[in-house]
Amino acid sequence: MIVGNVSMKKGSLIFLDNLVANSLRVEGGNGAGITIAKDFYIRDTLDVQNHACIAVQGNFTAINKVLAKNKFYLFIYGDAYLPTSIDLKSNNNEIFVSGDVYVGGVKQQPKSLSDVPSGSTSNGCKLPGPGSSNDGNQDGENKPGYMPFFDVSEPKWNKPDVDVTYN
Repeated sequence: MIVGNVSMKKGSLIFLDNLVANSLRVEGGNGAGITIAKDFYIRDTLDVQNHACIAVQGNFTAINKVLAKNKFYLFIYGDAYLPTSIDLKSNNNEIFVSGDVYVGGVKQQPKSLSDVPSGSTSNGCKLPGPGSSNDGNQDGENKPGYMPFFDVSEPKWNKPDVDVTYN
């Protein structure tokens, strides 16, 4: 799915496919949750003002910058391609990556971020898990072409080519 800009204050958004966005902004509020079932590519800025849990079940790519004020938690089950401009203004902000970490295109050796935990976290984020392969094999994540997939019972939002504002 390709969207222009995503903006929200609180509540939940679930994207069942890849997400390509110009920007994602979580404004002041408390308790924003975003799940992207596959890859998340952000062209400009990821900007989180207050308490947000973002789970990316595939790879995450941010081209320009990542900004976070307070209580920002980003969980990436695939690889993370991060910009050199990362501004986490508080020690309450955390990024977890299960795959490889690249900053400004350079692979970080050893990996600079912790693996994604499982289940719920102490900060209140409920994590969907890494998904399973589309072909039904238990070890799908070790196969070429693996794309994470998960099923949810919550309402789903999936409308292509629109700007999203969620308050």
